[in-house]
Amino acid sequence: MAVFSGATKVQPYSVIELDATVVRADSAQGAITLLGETVSTWKANSITILDLGGNTLSFRLDSDVASSIPASDGLKIEGIPFTEIYWTNGAGAGTIYIFITWVE
Repeated sequence: MAVFSGATKVQPYSVIELDATVVRADSAQGAITLLGETVSTWKANSITILDLGGNTLSFRLDSDVASSIPASDGLKIEGIPFTEIYWTNGAGAGTIYIFITWVE
């Protein structure tokens, strides 16, 4: 089992599963699961929206006052390091899947 401390690079990757029935307004992601462990302090530089499941979603990287990015299936942003994601979505159904990683 890996032991993480400090700001851990998200390697190899983490898949975030957002419950679309939960309404969010600039809600911080917080901890993620990485290699089976919960990691509260992490950093990534790549985010890909895998599947919105027909829901709407927007997000902000690193700050709840940063520019809002509207999500779409397959949207990929690379090369910008971030240590937090702020999610906004209305009431929906199912699960939204997001892939984050650190790309060297």
